[in-house]
Amino acid sequence: MSVFSILGQGIAGNWSIYDKDGAAAVPFDTFFAMTRKDEGKVTSHPTEPNGFFAYNKVDSPGTVGVVLGITGNSETLGGTLEALEKLKSSTDLVSIVTPEKTLLDYTLESYDYQRSADGGVDRLLVSLALVEIRQVEQEYSNETIPKAKQAADGKTATAGKQSAQQADTATEGRVWEAHNSFASK
Repeated sequence: MSVFSILGQGIAGNWSIYDKDGAAAVPFDTFFAMTRKDEGKVTSHPTEPNGFFAYNKVDSPGTVGVVLGITGNSETLGGTLEALEKLKSSTDLVSIVTPEKTLLDYTLESYDYQRSADGGVDRLLVSLALVEIRQVEQEYSNETIPKAKQAADGKTATAGKQSAQQADTATEGRVWEAHNSFASK
């Protein structure tokens, strides 16, 4: 019994994976399965005595698993594997179109494929692992920092330890005069 017969005829409807230009990112014949995982995490930290404090919830990037079927000659199958390798190595984003929803801005994190005599030597069963990339626009602003209200509130810092510096000639002369007068006593 072949893998393709176990999975059935695939999922009917509008299913595809497109690149940023709207072209098919991965050529395939059949869309067998898709799993999607979206989760949020609540951060918590220990407090005293023996308690925890929970903070705000953070959304994690979504992950999608896709199983595709490709049938064709060696050239067709090789082209699909090349497209997958290129997509995995690049930072290009893809959109996953399903009948219910289009998932935007995903990148291919990994893939694996299976080819067997049971399924037919002209067929590949490919599993993709995609991760959502959330894009953020940068925002800049100019802020004015008010001056200190009192002089004592201004910048004060101790210099700490300092290394010795070369004295000027007048200071050197006074030091030698003091040294000579002390030595002659």
